[in-house]
Amino acid sequence: MTTLEIVEAELKKILRRDGIIYVNIYSQDCDGVEAYGTCELKSLEEYYDTFESFCESIEGAHSWDIVSKEDTYTSEECGSFGHGWDIN
Repeated sequence: MTTLEIVEAELKKILRRDGIIYVNIYSQDCDGVEAYGTCELKSLEEYYDTFESFCESIEGAHSWDIVSKEDTYTSEECGSFGHGWDIN
């Protein structure tokens, strides 16, 4: 089994069990602005489309972590934060 097949099998298992895949995302753009959030994905197609879009937008530090519902970001943790143009 290839790594991709293993990952897809795990995603299918999560969808069968929970009906949804939770992903915590983090990214930092070239101006130092950081964004945190949680995606709720209800199909493999939605997962792959969202992952592709995320990858196309990467400018700096980033993460994409599949998590349980209990480990998703709280609403207080989500959003964008940083210095923008005044970053040193």
